[in-house]
Order: sequence, then structure tokens, then C-alpha cells
Amino acid sequence: MRSKRLPRGGHTITGMFVFVLIGVFALTSITLVLTGINVYRNVTDHAAHSVDQLLALSYVINKVHAGDAAGIVQVDSQDGVSILCLNEWMDDELYQSRIFYFDGALYEQYVLASNLFDPELGERITDIESFELLEMEPNLYRMSVRLSGGGEHTLHIALHSRQAR
Repeated sequence: MRSKRLPRGGHTITGMFVFVLIGVFALTSITLVLTGINVYRNVTDHAAHSVDQLLALSYVINKVHAGDAAGIVQVDSQDGVSILCLNEWMDDELYQSRIFYFDGALYEQYVLASNLFDPELGERITDIESFELLEMEPNLYRMSVRLSGGGEHTLHIALHSRQAR
């Protein structure tokens, strides 16, 4: 009895099919990995940006609470800019830490209280869209902030010290 031989072309098609299938699998895997990398990068960048902005807000709150003494914290407005002023006496001179919104960012400026307000001289803390500061009553302040990522936060800061009489 003779065995029938399969034509050589049948194995070639099967081999090519396997090769093409492995190639499609490899391309799909690479595409998924690259897409995952881009999604991960975007998520971490957005999260880092949001954390930086919230840390800046925490920084402002902690500065207020650190300077929580009678007559130290005040809200001022100069040239249409709301300014949170934290006063500090040093070597018989009054210094101010001024925190304010200017040109799309939150700024801080540490100067002698007698110096004129110049927002250009402030140090940029973080980018934000808006900042509103209001003294609701003695020792109670409201800070409303719109972050550049679109989040909006309203914080109430209560001072524990009493105003000097």
C-alpha cells in the first residue's frame, strides 16, 4: 500500500497562517501597551497637577493658622486685587506675607508692610483660574478657588485668636 503524500503547498499555507496570526497578536499587544502607557501618563500628570494645586491651598491655610494671633491676619484690597496679609513683627519692623491672585496664578510676597503693593514682585505658588477672599465676620474668612483643572473649592478659615481691643 502506498501512502498518499500531501502536496507541499498545504504546509506553507498553514505556516503562513500561524506566522500572520502571531504577527497580528504582536501588533495588537504593542498597540495595547502603548495606549496603556499614554493613558497612565495622562492620569498621573493630571493627578500630580491637582495634588500640587491642593497642596498650595493647604499651604495657604497652614500659613494662616501658623500666624493665628490677634491682629496678624487681615484681608486687604489694592489695585482691585484681594490680598491675604499675614503680619509679623521682626526687629521692630512690620513685615507682611501677602498672598493674592494675579495673572492666572496664586502668588506670595514677603515684604515690609510699608512697601507698596506690586504683584509683579510676588513668587508664583501655583496656577489657578480664580481666587476670592472674603472676611465674613471677625476671625472667619472664606476662600473660594477655581483650579485650572476645573475643580472649585470653597474653604472657611476660622481663627482661634481674638482681636486685640
